[in-house]
Amino acid sequence: MFREIRKQEEIIAYNELWGDFCEENELPFLERNGDLSRYGIYSEEERLIGTVECSRYDFKNHDMNKYFYPYHENKFIKHIQNEKIYEISKLLISRDSRGQGNFKQIMLGLYEHAIQNDADWYIGTINKRLYMFVRSVGFKILPLDDYFAINDQISAIPILFDVKFGMYLMENAMEYKELVNGIK
Repeated sequence: MFREIRKQEEIIAYNELWGDFCEENELPFLERNGDLSRYGIYSEEERLIGTVECSRYDFKNHDMNKYFYPYHENKFIKHIQNEKIYEISKLLISRDSRGQGNFKQIMLGLYEHAIQNDADWYIGTINKRLYMFVRSVGFKILPLDDYFAINDQISAIPILFDVKFGMYLMENAMEYKELVNGIK
């Protein structure tokens, strides 16, 4: 189950889970400002097992946030800069909860975010394994550049995600259709 993070105790738990992941993987704990939404993925026991954050990408003020990749310099992103672009960040499913269908909950959170914000595109920096998985389940996800090392253990790729196609796919795919109807 996913839900938007709003209460102070949810924000603390969210930051702790993300912070633990950053510490384990020697990643910087990036803070986003401005127009952002946070979603938590919860187990059936109501334990927070995943996180995802969406923040409006601002071409003019790209220096306000630190990014793993300079999106403002990318030729594809420059071409769509007048559309509604959101960065997906802090995307995490805890190790003990991976491979159990929780990716659907992340996608449902993104679906809800896309509807609420009339998003056109998502950008993000994801690891190779997730990139391959997302493509394998049928979503249009385009690499913006080559893989690069975030640290010694993690290689990532900057991506562009077609939100409208993703929503169409979710509204028409058997595995998502029923779940999405509960959001509309």
